[in-house]
Amino acid sequence: MMTKRLSFSSNLTQYLERLKRFSNPINLLIFCLGFLGMVSGIGQLIFADYIIINLIHNAISLILSGLIISIYGYYIWIENKSQLGSIKEENSTKIAPNISDYQDIETYLRQSEEQFRSAFENASIGMAIVGLDGQWLRVNQALSEIVGYDQSELLNLTFQQITYPDDLATDIKYLQNLLNNQIPSYQREKRYIHRQGQIIWIFLNITIVRDQQKNPLYFINQIQDITHRKQTEAALRDSEARFRAIFNQTFQLMGLLTCEGVTLEINQTALDFSGLQRQDVINRPFWECGWWAISLPTQTQLQDAIYRAAQGEFIRYEIDILGQGNQIKTIDFSLRPLLDEAGKVKLLIAEGRDITERQTLQRELAQRESWLDAFFACAPAGLLILDHQKRFIKVNDSIAQMHQIPATDHIGKSLQDVFCKYTTILEFVSDEVLTKGNSILDLEISGEYTSPGIRNYWMASFFPLSTDIQGCVSGVGGVLLDITERKRMELELRSVSERLQYLLTVSPAVIFSCQPQESYDITFMSDNVHSSLGYYAHEFIRNPSFWLSNVHPEDIKLLPLGLKQILKRDIFSYKYRFLDSDRTYRWLDMQMRLVRDPKGQPLEIVAYWVDITDRKKAEFELRITQKRLQTVIETIANGITLSNSLGYFLIFNSQIEKITGYSLEDTQNYLDFMQLLDPDQMTYQQVSERLQQVINEGGLHNIETTIITKSGETKTLLVSTVLLEDEWGELFLTVYEDITERKHTEAALQEVNDLLQATIQAAP
Repeated sequence: MMTKRLSFSSNLTQYLERLKRFSNPINLLIFCLGFLGMVSGIGQLIFADYIIINLIHNAISLILSGLIISIYGYYIWIENKSQLGSIKEENSTKIAPNISDYQDIETYLRQSEEQFRSAFENASIGMAIVGLDGQWLRVNQALSEIVGYDQSELLNLTFQQITYPDDLATDIKYLQNLLNNQIPSYQREKRYIHRQGQIIWIFLNITIVRDQQKNPLYFINQIQDITHRKQTEAALRDSEARFRAIFNQTFQLMGLLTCEGVTLEINQTALDFSGLQRQDVINRPFWECGWWAISLPTQTQLQDAIYRAAQGEFIRYEIDILGQGNQIKTIDFSLRPLLDEAGKVKLLIAEGRDITERQTLQRELAQRESWLDAFFACAPAGLLILDHQKRFIKVNDSIAQMHQIPATDHIGKSLQDVFCKYTTILEFVSDEVLTKGNSILDLEISGEYTSPGIRNYWMASFFPLSTDIQGCVSGVGGVLLDITERKRMELELRSVSERLQYLLTVSPAVIFSCQPQESYDITFMSDNVHSSLGYYAHEFIRNPSFWLSNVHPEDIKLLPLGLKQILKRDIFSYKYRFLDSDRTYRWLDMQMRLVRDPKGQPLEIVAYWVDITDRKKAEFELRITQKRLQTVIETIANGITLSNSLGYFLIFNSQIEKITGYSLEDTQNYLDFMQLLDPDQMTYQQVSERLQQVINEGGLHNIETTIITKSGETKTLLVSTVLLEDEWGELFLTVYEDITERKHTEAALQEVNDLLQATIQAAP
């Protein structure tokens, strides 16, 4: 039995009824897909960052457009078949057709054509019918907006003319496969050249339309603009690359941990710090990695810190870990919890900064402060330090004895509270030092201060201490030397003392990168260079010679040689002077690292520098202070010695040699120098008891004693001793003042007084 086929030579009214029944579910399907397309489009606008929403919208748009083209293309084919069938029926039967049937078909086909045209023109994506030679035969408004050409302009072009040249060969290959019936359609991402010249990315879907004999007629193209998506993907890739570069090249130790403490990521700085490899730490408990192998308590402390950080607590502490070559290094370590959108901890960020050098400097500073305190305690002159509000922050006992107020009671008080009789002159002097930054030296002050009727004299010097961040003087140092005795004896004493102030400033690091070639052109400069040096970042980038041309002439000689060595060693550090925008040179500590590509070829140099000008100034001031201290020790009229409990002298100034006649070499030939000076057993016993009292009680102890000099001369000395303790153990700082002449004068006066009394009593 033969199957009946739908024939256009049969009754057209019957076929039209079947066609109408078939169109109802199709129209309903088109309406549903259109509604879904509208909903996904709204979702795409609201959730632009979600790729899955974009994919759903694109898929619905492609299905809807393909269905519209297929259905209405089928309707057009039906129209052609119906017209052909009508002609055949007229020629074969010679019977005039029903005019109303033809009119219904024409009306229905016109409506179908109008619906197809409306759907084609108003589609949300680009749609086109393209000839086999690539000529645009029909395009919609969306495609015109994508490529920037009017529809009339586009119809005079071929798709080859607006295709990016590198993508054309692939298009030709796929189209040839379509023509050869090897594939039914194809989709790909490619590039068009916009009418204004920029490159745009599109997603292309192409199908081919054939006649009944399977001959190709034309191509149907569906085109969607994905330029924004491509730009977003490129930005994400660039952001990821920058993050990796910063993460691996930063000079801080950084790692990423799970909440259980398993190491997920670690930067290259942390690996280089201890000479580890990635396989040594990745996917291992963080506390089992090489840095923490210094001790079991260190590992236990870290485990506890990880547990607390996983509960949302920020952890920070200083700890000793193992560096390269098992060297013990001190780091400032922290664990920061990373929260998800629900506020739960999902990862931990571990950071560490090497502070070994800072700790060393702090210990050195503390040691020097202890020396300064000892010098304050034993100095024969009065020493004081005022802050910028002219309040006492440090004084020694000599100042306290001037007006019988304990040294501790000075702290925090103003000049007016303590030096009430000298407030005017001292306020004026302090203001001059603070406002102008000038030292005022050898200012003579006198008055009846300690006892009524007795005038005392002091030689005062005031000088500015280091400046603060705003460049203002941070305080005033003062030296008051009692010159009452020397005034009466018409002697002068020159005394200079300066308090050592160490200012440790952590400046934000200026990060930059440059090319590894000989010119070393700057490719990136962080914006904080302006706050550091006064220049803008673009000045370094636009002018290739700007960086090296501002290096100090004495430092530029070695810098190029060191930069060449970085190609061999991958790292380079250098301290040099750089001319800032104020035309003054600042010291910079520069650290550089060479970045290589996967093949090991130099890619760029990543570096940073830190302003160490203040540190250089502090080092210079420290050297000056040491020289001045040595000058004071050598030029002061009193003898000064610093010895340990075994009698070994660390300081033995020239004045003690003048007083005793013995040199430092002479003391090395005797087991007990004090017994050499005090041959009298009773006197020596008193000196020994005084030293034992210094050891037991501390503080400053004074005693008058008589010694025999090397030349056999007898002298009377006022000896002041204080006990110090440092890394050498117990030390004795002793000041020897020769009061022989004063004692002789007092003895002579006493003899004259006794003679006068005897004369008075003998008189009749």
